[in-house]
Amino acid sequence: MAILERTISMIAQWAKNAKTAIPTTKAQNTAYRNTNLTTTQIEDGQGFDSQIDSPNYNQRDWLITGLLMQLEQYGILPYSKITNYDTNSLCLGVNGIIYQAVTPSGPANGGAKATNTVAWKDYTEFIFNKLFNEAIKPTEQTINNYKTPLGNIQLLPFRVTSLPFGYYFCNGDNYLLSGKQGQVLNSLPATYKTDFNITITGTVPNQNINVPNMFYSDGRGYFIRAINGTSRLVGSIQLDNFKSHTHTYPGGNWTGNNYSSVIQGASTHQFTYTLYAAGGSETMPINIGFMPCIFLGV
Repeated sequence: MAILERTISMIAQWAKNAKTAIPTTKAQNTAYRNTNLTTTQIEDGQGFDSQIDSPNYNQRDWLITGLLMQLEQYGILPYSKITNYDTNSLCLGVNGIIYQAVTPSGPANGGAKATNTVAWKDYTEFIFNKLFNEAIKPTEQTINNYKTPLGNIQLLPFRVTSLPFGYYFCNGDNYLLSGKQGQVLNSLPATYKTDFNITITGTVPNQNINVPNMFYSDGRGYFIRAINGTSRLVGSIQLDNFKSHTHTYPGGNWTGNNYSSVIQGASTHQFTYTLYAAGGSETMPINIGFMPCIFLGV
């Protein structure tokens, strides 16, 4: 259902100009307002088929319309020292901040307590912190909602100095076991920690735990390869290698700087022959660099 724009407004407070000093003999056509109207009179209401007492009527509607005008103007009623507030009640402070009651206050609740006392807390700040903690600093529950499991390792297109929140560079660095990163690392499944060589070192209270290391001892980063999880396990490392192969040379006379050899017919020979060196320090495909990172969510 669509919310329609409001077209009416409380244009003035009822009986605002009524006289509050009520004489014994009242003047004809003069409005009076009984400021001594009691709680009991308001709670009992107007008796059936009884004559309306206009000063009481005016005071009642003066109160109602005054509250409505403040509510219309501010959206929430300002603090009042004559109002009884329960815990978690809301009001608007004189500084324009919305406050929430920490403890009851008011005439019937141990006395009035202004919004600048410990009886109230800044509700705006409370809501901001709640949203900040839940949205910007996710809990494990909200992390699950984002479908990013703790311990997930990804290649990210960010420099190590500008990684997104919750991600850490997989270079084997240690974190304090009692710290937030260490607690998450230690909570990962035992098989995960075994597969990626995540271990606890040191002695209490200075124990450390490391993130996975996606680099070989000489600094080269690992290529990622799909496995079946049976003949080869997650986290297992294969060193570089060439596929086994052979070279076929035609028969004939071969000469070198220091020898001469003749190969004739179908036979097997082993010999050493040095060709001119070419290539770099390793065999690699064309590639682009990304940062290997683990998601800890803290």
